[in-house]
Amino acid sequence: MTSFENEIIKDKPNKYKTIIDSRVLSRKIKMKLDEYTNLEDEYDNIIQAEVDDHQKGSGGWKRINGGIKQISAAGKDYIWGINKDNHIYNCKKPCDDSAWKRISGGLKQISGGDKEVWGVNSSDSIYKKNQDGSGSWKRIRGRASNVSQGGGYVWQVGTDNSTWYCREPCNGEWSLGSKQSDEWTLVFRQTNNNWNWNKNNGGNRHVDKNGAQNYSQLENLENFRGDDGKLTFKMTYPGNSKLSSPQIWKQTSNPWTVRDNRNGQVDGYEAISVPYTGDQWGGLRWNGGPCLISGSKNGWWWYAIGSFDSYGSNLIPGANGTLVGKTELYVKNKTKDPAMVQLSCNNKYVYGLDTNKNAWRRPINGSGTWKKFGNPNDWQFYWINASNNKDVFAIGMNRWIYKTDIEGKQSWTRVGKPASGVTTVSGDPDNEKYYITNTNDAIYRHDPIKTGGLWYDIPDENYQMGMVNNPEQSSDDWKYLGKHDNIDECKLAAVKDRSKEYASVVYYPEDSGWNKSCFGGVKGGKTNPQYQSKTITSLAPNGTSRMGGTKGMQILKQMKKIHNEIKKLQKEQSSNSIGLLKTKDMVNLELGVTNSNMETILEKLDKKRIAINKILDEPDAKAVEEDGDIRRSSSYVVYLLWILIVILTLGLVLHLYTTDSEAISPITYIFVSVWAVLLFSYYYRQLVDYGGKTWDSISDLLVDDV
Repeated sequence: MTSFENEIIKDKPNKYKTIIDSRVLSRKIKMKLDEYTNLEDEYDNIIQAEVDDHQKGSGGWKRINGGIKQISAAGKDYIWGINKDNHIYNCKKPCDDSAWKRISGGLKQISGGDKEVWGVNSSDSIYKKNQDGSGSWKRIRGRASNVSQGGGYVWQVGTDNSTWYCREPCNGEWSLGSKQSDEWTLVFRQTNNNWNWNKNNGGNRHVDKNGAQNYSQLENLENFRGDDGKLTFKMTYPGNSKLSSPQIWKQTSNPWTVRDNRNGQVDGYEAISVPYTGDQWGGLRWNGGPCLISGSKNGWWWYAIGSFDSYGSNLIPGANGTLVGKTELYVKNKTKDPAMVQLSCNNKYVYGLDTNKNAWRRPINGSGTWKKFGNPNDWQFYWINASNNKDVFAIGMNRWIYKTDIEGKQSWTRVGKPASGVTTVSGDPDNEKYYITNTNDAIYRHDPIKTGGLWYDIPDENYQMGMVNNPEQSSDDWKYLGKHDNIDECKLAAVKDRSKEYASVVYYPEDSGWNKSCFGGVKGGKTNPQYQSKTITSLAPNGTSRMGGTKGMQILKQMKKIHNEIKKLQKEQSSNSIGLLKTKDMVNLELGVTNSNMETILEKLDKKRIAINKILDEPDAKAVEEDGDIRRSSSYVVYLLWILIVILTLGLVLHLYTTDSEAISPITYIFVSVWAVLLFSYYYRQLVDYGGKTWDSISDLLVDDV
């Protein structure tokens, strides 16, 4: 310990502690200053990066070359389409290169899938092919006007507006989904020219041809069970004069599925109009011997359904001991099914449009019944598509695109603004992209809109449709930011507003009660994007109106914290400085030779205090953000000015180069002189500013810590 320190301790022991405390505080302040400076530099770099990021937002409509009248994007890897001549094409997604490949054959309607593509030709024949276009087309039995696939099933609209479904890979084993009829649906017919019935084909035979001589859809009986839990049957014998009246009754037992009641009365039997009771009639039950089903309760096979062999001379056992050449069985419709014209499937449901252009839905596996779909459910559409698995798209009667969720809970809302009337739409199953064709057979793709480093304007789009009720109202999700003359002023209002962070703004330029109103969409809040003519939605750079985004906000919070810590240290240092000044007086009187040491201490404190005061003069987080806004706005202005300067300079150089010196006007020389003075003045100020900052940094580093 030096003699100077001994003298201080001997006279005033607590004075030495003051010096030590000041040394520690000095180092702490230096560390905090460095930390603050580093954060400030990092924040400035983020702001500058935003300014330098000239990438605009992406997404929206993109034209794909080619001409297609109907498109399907339901498959994972390929888009499929057909043109006005029914020629077939596919293109690998996203088809930006428009590299359409002609596929052999011709179809009038097509539906893509992950494994196969299905279609219907001009003769209503059904075909399928590998999804990538390889292999040959395979004919599937049946006739249809429309086909779709999804969720492990294929659905089709029959030529009579009925619907049928088949489990993939589906080679023609169609089951009836619905059929339009007044009261009765045919479920079985046998003609005596065919005895090829068995347990395998008895429930599903020629279901796509209800006019076939031998027909069955007995496996679908459960779809017709009434509200009382019973099936209502009607049995007829066409062409037989002895059995000209129909046999009508009800029963609870399903003769196709209940197979343990060959003898005795069937469950829930109820006669309605039963003219034939001979041969132990008791309702239909499983037989499984000489026929599939019979009506005799003692095990005989009269009232036979699906005879395996003839009885007598090539005939079928009928009612009351009468042999017949044909037997038909009908079941009463539980409800009046819609007459469908178009279907579309996703992984959960099948959706359809009926002849009245109303939308319907039912489970993809064929269970349940068709129910009206959408909110409201009486809207009419030209086309419906559900291949997105998230949204259901439809083409309205005005040829606009509408969508709702797959459950139909959201209201139908208009989306997008294609060049002209839309004819077909198809969503990508794996993302939010969707494809359309219009009345001119033009092809477009709509990609999800993403923000970039600049504000991204979306004309004719309103992200807050219906979420505020008047032009000066605010909500938790949308804040009214006043009236402004243009969208740019609306954006600036969002940036300047420090009370909220916004992800977008909506501006109303149209003359109306909402004229010039500006709203900020609170970040993380709800949106309701819909088409609205002349309204503009603009998405904030990188999703936030705050300068620097999320990272910038974190840095500003850290700077605020350090700012407060420096204030606290400065207050503590001020208290210690009083003791040091008293120590300085004592040293001057007793030990003049050590005066320079104390001067150094005080000088260091003064320098640190200057730095502290500089920090204290810095704005808090709010002011720093506003300063960042100004810097960002200024940067944009500077960039624009420099662009103008470059253009003017190039024009001036070209003028001087191509003009004779005698022809150059005095005004040009005056302009050049003023221009030179302005440049010299600008760079002189920059040099002085950066030179001063550099000298301050060097001088601070040259001062030793106490």
